[in-house]
Formats: sequence, structure tokens, C-alpha cells
Amino acid sequence: MVTFGILSSVFDFITFTVLIFFLRANEHTFRTGWFIESILSASMVVLIIRSKYAFYKSKPGNYLIIAIIASAIFTVLVPYTSLGKIFGFVKLPFEFLIILLSILIVYLALAEITKRIFYKYVNY
Repeated sequence: MVTFGILSSVFDFITFTVLIFFLRANEHTFRTGWFIESILSASMVVLIIRSKYAFYKSKPGNYLIIAIIASAIFTVLVPYTSLGKIFGFVKLPFEFLIILLSILIVYLALAEITKRIFYKYVNY
């Protein structure tokens, strides 16, 4: 897990850098963007690390799929609700969502590659 923890931390810093320096996020857009990216990445990386096989070759259980889909929908929608206002979330510009989705896709792809390398050297 040290390997995947380091990868996760690298992408945390990438997300921070993109939000602050490239997208010029203010306090509220940073908080909202970080909330969305961190919850989605944490829930979706489970699909990668739960098995030593490629994520698309190892079908997850129905309850896991339901939980991930429900948490993803909740995560993306909550900034647009009154609950989101309580936490200081704001509606993100479409550009932010596309860039955060791109970071997420690259992170998941590298997590899959890292897993393959990991299992190449570790017999578990």
C-alpha cells in the first residue's frame, strides 16, 4: 500500500497545483474541486486495487458497483444542493470538471499500470 499511497499523494499534489496555479481557484472552487476529485478517485481506485487482475477482467460485486455509482452521483451533485452550500461548495465551471476528470482518468490508468508492475515483483 506504500506504493499506491505514494501514487495517490503525487496526484493530490497534481490536483492542488492545477487548481491553484492553472485554474486560479479561489477558496470555494478549490474546496469544491478537491471534494469532487478526492471522493471520486478514492472510490474508483477501489476497482483497480481490489484484484490483481485488470479492472476490466475482474467483475466487481453488485453492491460495490452500486456503492461506487451512488457515491459518484452524490459527490458530483452535492455542490449544487443546499447541503453543498453548508460546506461552502459552489458550482464549478465546466472547464474545471473536465480538467478534474482528466486528472482522475490519468490517475486510474497509472494505478492500473502500477498494480501490474507491483504484482510482477510480488507473488501474492
